[in-house]
Amino acid sequence: MAGPGVHERNRDHLAGKLPLAERGTAIIPAGGLSQVPLSNSGAQGYYRYDYDTAALQALGSSADELLTPEERISVVGNEWALMQVGLHGAGDYLALGAQFKNTPGYVLLDNFFTQLQFVDRNVVTVSDRPALQAWLNQTFSPVLQQLGYSGRPSETPIEKQKRAVLLYALGNIGNNPEAISQANAIAQQYIKSPSSVDGSLADAAIKVAARHGDAALYAQYRAQLKNNLSPEAHYLFFHALAEFPSPELAQQTLSWSLTPEVRNQDLYILDSLVDNPSTRVVSWDFMRQHFDEVDKKAGGGLWGGDLYLGAGYSFCDEKLRAELEDFYRQHPFEGKEREEKRMLERISDCIALRSQQQQKLSAWLQQNGKSMNGVSAAAAKQ
Repeated sequence: MAGPGVHERNRDHLAGKLPLAERGTAIIPAGGLSQVPLSNSGAQGYYRYDYDTAALQALGSSADELLTPEERISVVGNEWALMQVGLHGAGDYLALGAQFKNTPGYVLLDNFFTQLQFVDRNVVTVSDRPALQAWLNQTFSPVLQQLGYSGRPSETPIEKQKRAVLLYALGNIGNNPEAISQANAIAQQYIKSPSSVDGSLADAAIKVAARHGDAALYAQYRAQLKNNLSPEAHYLFFHALAEFPSPELAQQTLSWSLTPEVRNQDLYILDSLVDNPSTRVVSWDFMRQHFDEVDKKAGGGLWGGDLYLGAGYSFCDEKLRAELEDFYRQHPFEGKEREEKRMLERISDCIALRSQQQQKLSAWLQQNGKSMNGVSAAAAKQ
């Protein structure tokens, strides 16, 4: 095709030119247009559409003039869906997110960083992670710098939430030293004076500090839970216990979770510990080895089954999938059969996605993963 084009995956959308019952693939040449058309105008449609690379780049470049925030959210979500089925690469998704980084509000960034965390945990290789972190910091640190680490009297709740989203992403995915340092300072400020820190920022900061924290900070967080805190403050520290990277500290939390100090309904912290890549194995082993105790505290039945299903949502590994399948055979949860099957299929899909996307992402990061001083992360490691 000579020039940018829009590929419609559901061609009944083409302005009434095709019957509603007819489905397939159609191509709209856009080379002669001054602007690339948006397939899902107003973000009102329920279908997928596929831009070629040139059209996608052109659409992203003109986003500030042409697309509403809702339309940008739709385009980014659509691109993630195309990546999942192998039509586009993970690098295409990252590039689009970079083009939309200044979108007003926080929803687009929140959605984008959620998927970026999935990429970080399940797709990127250990050797390529520094390049991914460098790209993230190079791209989004200026956005947080412009917003600032502390609030202004005139700012909106949306701006406060955006700051929290950026702090969490840069601190926990980007491993950004300044974001981590600021998070530690904000966490300590919150401990001294909870009312002096916005709640959304406190949540992000306490978690970022924990993700990079040591045994001393862990003990400080546990001590906070013994104070007469508000429910909101209590759960900020409670949730953060699952963020610490040390398997030894995770073991303390796991054992503590089965004591009367942790309420039965708060057992979901087990799933959070499994979700943490650094403590996944030790936590999953604990859940299997202490099944009777966990099931008893959960009250048996569906709630216990939900805990183990929740753990499986973090898996993207053949060995863990086999362990989960074996666990279901030994401990069938009546009424959860379909969910168990769907969970195993989801893990298989994740494994297939990693196999499909990992090399593509590696190649993209070699070209685009730049450190803060402009030197490629790949070259810096050599």
